[in-house]
Amino acid sequence: MTRVRESGQFTATHDAFWAAAIESRGRSEGTRALIEVLLLHRRLPDEAVVAGMKAVLEAGSVSPDLVAIEARKAVAAAGGPPPVVIAPQATAAEPDTAEPAEPEADSAQVISLPQRRPALPPDSRPEPSLAAYGQLLSIQPKGSA
Repeated sequence: MTRVRESGQFTATHDAFWAAAIESRGRSEGTRALIEVLLLHRRLPDEAVVAGMKAVLEAGSVSPDLVAIEARKAVAAAGGPPPVVIAPQATAAEPDTAEPAEPEADSAQVISLPQRRPALPPDSRPEPSLAAYGQLLSIQPKGSA
């Protein structure tokens, strides 16, 4: 770690993000958040990831997902490919009839991420019952009584 810090790859922004993540989530979960951010360096330029961490820290968050979003926005602002935004699908109960609002030029836009789990079908099984276990309480173990 010392060698990485001396080389300049682990910046003061990384340290600040890690400290904030530990304070917010605890040592174990905070370190996991930092590791998720460090893995972003594999896919995004270092400058973009650092810019993403700075933006997220300024917003008072330590979410690795938000760091990824902000880093992609920094890549797009530098002339890279635009970020891909996947919006949640509208359900039949609430059709998507509203026109999307244009974001203001000087304000950040919050993007809702879709759930990562697939929708499960309804469960048609009956509610569980503990009535059958009551009879186990009346059985005496061998060698007792």
